[in-house]
Amino acid sequence: MIRVQYERGVFLPEKNIWLDPWDPKPFAFVSHAHSDHIAPHGEIIVSERTSRLMRARLAGERTEHVLDFGIPTNVDGLRVTLLPAGHIFGSAQFFLETEADTLLYTGDFKLRPGRSAEAPQWKRADTLIMETTYGLPPYRLPPTDLVVQQIVAFCREALEEGAVPVLLGYSLGKAQEILCSLAEANLRPMLHGSVYRMTRIYEQFGQSFCEYDRYEPDAVEGKVLICPPSANRSRMIQRLTNKRVAMISGWAVEPNAIYRYQVDAAFPLSDHADYADLMRYVELVQPERVLTLHGFAAEFARDLRELSDPDLAAALASGDVGALGELYDRYGSLAFAVAVRVVGDSGRAEDVVQEAFLKVWRSAARFDAQRGSLRGWLLACVRNRAIDSLRGRGAHEQAELELQPELVATGSGSDPWREVSRSLERAAIQEALSSLPPEQRQAIELAYYGGLTQVEISRSLDVPLGTIKTRMRAGLHRLRLLLADTRAAPN
Repeated sequence: MIRVQYERGVFLPEKNIWLDPWDPKPFAFVSHAHSDHIAPHGEIIVSERTSRLMRARLAGERTEHVLDFGIPTNVDGLRVTLLPAGHIFGSAQFFLETEADTLLYTGDFKLRPGRSAEAPQWKRADTLIMETTYGLPPYRLPPTDLVVQQIVAFCREALEEGAVPVLLGYSLGKAQEILCSLAEANLRPMLHGSVYRMTRIYEQFGQSFCEYDRYEPDAVEGKVLICPPSANRSRMIQRLTNKRVAMISGWAVEPNAIYRYQVDAAFPLSDHADYADLMRYVELVQPERVLTLHGFAAEFARDLRELSDPDLAAALASGDVGALGELYDRYGSLAFAVAVRVVGDSGRAEDVVQEAFLKVWRSAARFDAQRGSLRGWLLACVRNRAIDSLRGRGAHEQAELELQPELVATGSGSDPWREVSRSLERAAIQEALSSLPPEQRQAIELAYYGGLTQVEISRSLDVPLGTIKTRMRAGLHRLRLLLADTRAAPN
């Protein structure tokens, strides 16, 4: 398959091209014109509309290969087709064909119909590289029409009360989606300067909007003000004595969104694929390999693996040697991390992992998907093998076949997970863990199930170390309370 590397952007070393790199590169594909996806590259592949938007947002000279959507084109020896991504105006996916393989890189994308972006398209590909901003099951967005109705109702109620409704959305993409949503509401939008400039470029390509005004400080009464989120604490907004402010973001599905953004209301309208559409996209593309980026990438990759684990277990049970290799590709690194965390020695950990994989291989016919995941069973085998290695005996030989997925208890001192693994049933552990906020559960699973240190978790999630420590401390405290209640309850 096509080799793929990642270092602040996707790199295809055999093709010498970067996909949405953060830093300036000699040759890159730019999926869209949001500021976190553009940089002063030397040579780029880009859609026509993104090219125009980039010129307005990033000065400088560069060589541009401007491609039409859906037309295969040879660029510097690469057979490339750009497909609409549905994210924002001009956003594109990168489809690469070689003699042996195909690769589809989504960039930011969305499957739900939008009002200000091209409808997404896709192709079957051997490798799918996809963004997974909303890669957890709770991030399922409500129907767009319902959200738009709620936004319109918010605006009308504010106006009836003599207040100025302020809608916060990124100046490129979200603001134009909001503007389109107000087209049939008989409301008069007023646009922040940055929103106005981007909207004018849309119009140059034939996009139509309802009538709107450019922001004038003394003319906001009776208008709906559309601004970027950064304007919420600006003098422009603060000078409004009577206002109602709403954040427009997919993160509004979180119950604390109005407190997080310090607004009066929050509406879950997003230009990213939600969890259901991420799963659906994998089905549409039918890839042999999926690589995940951004957001909850590790969690979504885990969910994809576990969806196909029963098939893999069946292949193992039939004696398919290739299935053993696939099992190692999926869980080898995680198994090694767990083993190292228990035995504290990489050489011994390698032996532990090898023994555990062979054990699963020989006993695959006994795997029961109704009782737990293949991943959990394997890691339980690894953990028990590691403990046997420390103790020098095989007391866990028979027990490990009956184990169900559990959280790995390692370390020393007052680690509550050691007590949990000894005294509580699996169902109680899973119920307690599932009750935690997603960010706390994620940190705890990576540490105690994935074998990562707090520093490694901080780096992998791009979250400050102090925040990781706080999440774990709060999550473990909550788990102690929940599990203590479980022990105190009568059988």
